[in-house]
Amino acid sequence: MNQPAMQKGRIKGILPALFVLIMAATWLVSYGIPEGDEPGASGLSIEQDMKTLWQWTDPLLLEGAAAAGWSIRWDGKSNLEAVSELSRELSLHAVSRAEGEAVHAILQTGKGLLQLWFQQTDAMNPDESGELVLIYEGLEGQSEASLLDTVAAVESELRRQHIAGAPSVSFRGIAKAPAAAEQLAEQAQAELLEQYEDANTISQTFYTHHLLNKVQSGDHKVNLQLAVHSDPDTGVIRFIGGIPLITGDYRKDTGS
Repeated sequence: MNQPAMQKGRIKGILPALFVLIMAATWLVSYGIPEGDEPGASGLSIEQDMKTLWQWTDPLLLEGAAAAGWSIRWDGKSNLEAVSELSRELSLHAVSRAEGEAVHAILQTGKGLLQLWFQQTDAMNPDESGELVLIYEGLEGQSEASLLDTVAAVESELRRQHIAGAPSVSFRGIAKAPAAAEQLAEQAQAELLEQYEDANTISQTFYTHHLLNKVQSGDHKVNLQLAVHSDPDTGVIRFIGGIPLITGDYRKDTGS
């Protein structure tokens, strides 16, 4: 596995201050690790589910799946030593700010942006476990193979460091037709379990036996969320989806 051609930067002791989590509420707090597995440590991966989702979305998105924005996220628990080693091996570079403000680690390459946040439970005890969030955002027009190459490298390193990271994948693109979510759910042979609707957005949560990852949401196990957002100003139909759930804002820009 080729590492990005950048000098490996040692995280200058990922500071014991809290690392900012700029995305939605922490996955482990909201949903928990999928039952029966310890992701990362046990080898549970998002790769196969991502391949399946790419196949389902490709005919439904304007200019295909490669034109969408893809993001992959891992949420887990670890300690400062393991997170520091993970950062070094993934060539992440510390971004330092004034004392008391947020610090996180990043890597920008020709394959997208990789960011890590770590929230240590006890700043005085580096052996104490804390919350880890690792987010990879691909580039518009990036191929499936290129995205999966980075995903495989991250998951391999998570396993090597024995870090349990519950994975998720989301896409954001422009739908060819208003019925894109219905068509994808049909391909997936998915059972509709939850639905939310407002003036411009319909969000539906499903379970399908074709996907490996899942989470508990209320009384149901779910593993596929789809949303269609109609832009009231332009009429553009934005199609958003995630396994096992969408992370981030439905209205986040998906390009044009």
